[in-house]
Amino acid sequence: MPNNLKDAAMPRPSNINEGMNRRIESVDTVRVTKKIIDEAISGTTYVGEAKVGSALGNEVWQIMRIVEALSVTTITWAEGNGNYDKEWDERANYEYR
Repeated sequence: MPNNLKDAAMPRPSNINEGMNRRIESVDTVRVTKKIIDEAISGTTYVGEAKVGSALGNEVWQIMRIVEALSVTTITWAEGNGNYDKEWDERANYEYR
């Protein structure tokens, strides 16, 4: 069994982008979706999923936020739901519940 959510949810990464934030992109060939993991700041990770070919600014993303503080991990959804109607580029601006 995987040690953490990232191991369980992610196929092998197909692209790793450099920069201040660590961002991993992968493609799920079974469900034909693209997944992005953005370790934005220490202890906060955003996970987005949309159909392959979706633009980051289109309202077609499902976004969850994972916050690790001390020994507690909290997983919440953008605007409180797992709908595919969010913009990945706006992930930090949504309310998570």
